[in-house]
Amino acid sequence: MIVTPGPAIVLIPAGLAILAVEFVWARTWLKKLREMISRRNAESHAESAEQHRDKRQ
Repeated sequence: MIVTPGPAIVLIPAGLAILAVEFVWARTWLKKLREMISRRNAESHAESAEQHRDKRQ
């Protein structure tokens, strides 16, 4: 699953979420993963907004 990107992207966070119910280390990893995804989404939205503003001017 790790070799093929499709299923791993979905199943690894889902597995961490299940493990996070019981284990602190999984909860920590899941929190870091969520923060990383949020940061990337914010950067992506900021870039697309900037490109959109540049096109309008």
